Order: sequence, then C-alpha cells, then structure tokens
Amino acid sequence: MSTDFQRAREALGARLRELRTEAHLTHRELPTRLGWAHSEISKLETGKQTVSIADLAAWAETTGFTDALPELKNHLRRLETHYRSWRRQLAGGHKAVQDAALAEEQRAQVIRVYETSVIPGIFQTADYARHLFTHSAQLRRSPRDVEDAVRARMRRQEVMSCWFAG
Repeated sequence: MSTDFQRAREALGARLRELRTEAHLTHRELPTRLGWAHSEISKLETGKQTVSIADLAAWAETTGFTDALPELKNHLRRLETHYRSWRRQLAGGHKAVQDAALAEEQRAQVIRVYETSVIPGIFQTADYARHLFTHSAQLRRSPRDVEDAVRARMRRQEVMSCWFAG
C-alpha cells in the first residue's frame, strides 16, 4: 500500500486519539461507551484499520467534539483519495509503479528510507522482490506482471552504482 495512504490513515488515527484524550477517556472507557471492542479503538488510533463515516460520527459524539466531525470527514476523504490513487497506479501493473520510482530516484540528491517490515526496493534481491510482487498481485487483485516488475525493480539498483562511481 502506498505510504501516502498509510500516513493519511495514521494521521486520522492520531487525531482520533487526540479527541479521546482531550475528552479524558481511556482506552477502556471509549469502547465501552461506544459498544465497540477495545482492539478496534487501538487499530483505529494507530492507523491499522480505516474508520467509517458512521464511526467518525459516533467518536465525535461520544468524545463531545461534534464540531470536529467536518474535519474528521475531510481526513477520511483525503485518505480515500490516496487509496483510489494507489489502486489506479496498480491497475497498470507493478512495473509502471517501479518505473515511476526509478525516475524519482534518478532525480534525487538524497534518499532516506525507513521501512519496518520490508527491505526497501532499491536494496531488494530479485527473489525477494518476486515474492513481494506475487503476494501483492494476489492480495490487491492487480495485474500479474511480476517478472516485468522484478526487472524494473532491479534496474532501480543502478541508481546506487551512479552514487558510488561518481
């Protein structure tokens, strides 16, 4: 999933957490008042799950911040826009996404990467990338252009040779 999408989901979750804490409600009190599972609150606040508009309305009402509902809905709309954009990118297959990343990396002066669960693309082996693309294509039901995407990802490593050759 696109990092923009995840960042947007985490930002919305952080805002929900702010409202809960400003209302002086604990992780235990809010789900009890809402009739939700404790784990759902945690998933929403950490950006691991996407909130619905109905959930936003219930959250705002329960925390006493109904005036924040328009802002929360705007957050959600931006998040959904990120998701649709990512789906459109994947509709053309993973190779196109890799080619776009290559173009950005070639223009970059500095690349900073932090990834907690996946080796950054520019450092992946072909087998590792193949596994990721196969899994992603199955999960997202996107075109199965795995071998083309692997070759495109491996071309991204050429950027590093430019850095070290210079």
